[in-house]
Amino acid sequence: RSGMRGIERNIQFILLSGFYLGTLLTLSFVRQHDIFYAYKMVFIGVCFALFIFGYLLARAPQQDGEWVDSLLMMIGAGVLILILYRFLGFVKLISFTGTERGFDVTELNPVGVAYVNTVLVLVFVYMAVTTKRIVSKPLYAISAGVAVLVVITAGSRGAPLWGCVSLGIIACILLVNKKLKINTKTVATVGAAGLVGIPVAIYSFRANYALSEKLDILILRFEQLFRSLTGSGGDLSAAARVNFYDYYLSNLQLWIFCGEKYYSVYPHNQFLEIGVRFGLVGIPLLGFSWYVMWKTLTKAFSKKYEMSSEWYLVTLVFLFSY
Repeated sequence: RSGMRGIERNIQFILLSGFYLGTLLTLSFVRQHDIFYAYKMVFIGVCFALFIFGYLLARAPQQDGEWVDSLLMMIGAGVLILILYRFLGFVKLISFTGTERGFDVTELNPVGVAYVNTVLVLVFVYMAVTTKRIVSKPLYAISAGVAVLVVITAGSRGAPLWGCVSLGIIACILLVNKKLKINTKTVATVGAAGLVGIPVAIYSFRANYALSEKLDILILRFEQLFRSLTGSGGDLSAAARVNFYDYYLSNLQLWIFCGEKYYSVYPHNQFLEIGVRFGLVGIPLLGFSWYVMWKTLTKAFSKKYEMSSEWYLVTLVFLFSY
């Protein structure tokens, strides 16, 4: 969409961003951070490319931005259902050999599995609500439902928690901008999704005992977190995060200027992580992060802007990712 002209118009930002990335990598090299191996460098390259692509998309000349349902999307949803259903079968297969939240001998990270599939849930829920093609609605609803089941297998709390919060925020945004109305049609759509989704979920849980086990694990982890927050119990994951925060905030002199030397363990907080990694050199990145979020929410809740359905979808995924 941006084309070569879009790249040329934004070449200064691209070069400045590349220079800043080079500065951060140089600082990391000098401070001997544990990131200089192939897997991590490829990941950093992918993240930088996505950053630039996102900027180019945001700066591209405005088109209607109204996604049009198509046969290709329906085929993609059908293929995805088969893939995710096969993955659920794999989880059942390894249920006696895998760890409580692990995926046996694979290198799949449960947090990553939950994150990716929650993105799928958000996208397909949005597509199911906004598509005008009746036959597509149940297909996209089933795709979202099967992705929910995969999220459950990961036993991760963050993705489902913030996925629900993100859906709630985007619903408020759409209501404010009168893009979503609570009427008979809306209720009928939700009801139809329930009529399709509930039987599928019941069948899946009955056919795959591993799902029930994973759901019990997920519920237990939420209960542990709740008890930890209310002071009536402990949670190892939450306690570890508190320890990270206490350590870094009590030892500012170790990282505040040039970042922590030999950095390797991230503190489970993106803002603190930027500081711990890069010290004062990370301030531009921190400022840019806050600015983009502020700009997004300002546009989202202001009735002055006429935004497209595509923009709201990107905003939904962005809010969840953030």
